[in-house]
Amino acid sequence: MYSKARDAANPYYEGYVSPYVDKVAPHILHYNEIYFYPALETASANYEKYAHPTIQKAQVFVEKEYQEKLHPSVGQAYSELNHIYLQHLAPYTSEVYNVYQQAASSPYWKKLEHQSGEIYNSYLVPTYKKASPYLDRAYENGRYVTIVVLGPYVKEGARVSGKWLEKNVWYGVSDLWKDYVEVQVGRIKDRVNSGNE
Repeated sequence: MYSKARDAANPYYEGYVSPYVDKVAPHILHYNEIYFYPALETASANYEKYAHPTIQKAQVFVEKEYQEKLHPSVGQAYSELNHIYLQHLAPYTSEVYNVYQQAASSPYWKKLEHQSGEIYNSYLVPTYKKASPYLDRAYENGRYVTIVVLGPYVKEGARVSGKWLEKNVWYGVSDLWKDYVEVQVGRIKDRVNSGNE
């Protein structure tokens, strides 16, 4: 079951693991022969007898339905999209690709890429590592101030300003609506109704 050549090549395996494997191997073989292989054969036979024909019928049905109903629509949509792409987008994408290839093969691009890599590795990464604890602390303090300290004041301010707007502005607008606009709408309705008669 286990390769003796591998055991000889690895003295740690031979010294520490192999005795336990040798003790357990007969039990595993016995378990496999008594339980695992018969269960596997039964499951395989039941699958072949019951599930496999049903699955094949379902596959044939799905493929037939797809070929009859969906495939023409999918093919037509694909050809229309491909036509639109070739007509409108393909010239631009090929031009962008050509420009990219020229820029990527350019010595200036390679020099810029090398310099940006050096700047990133020499300056940005160490600066971020040094500033990271301070940024984390600033984030936590800002979060605490926003939620715990300022949150209740903002909520109360929104409530008070909402009440003030409702009392001073909304009632004034509604009074203006009632006094002027609603009267004019009523007059217009009366004129329209008298004209219809």
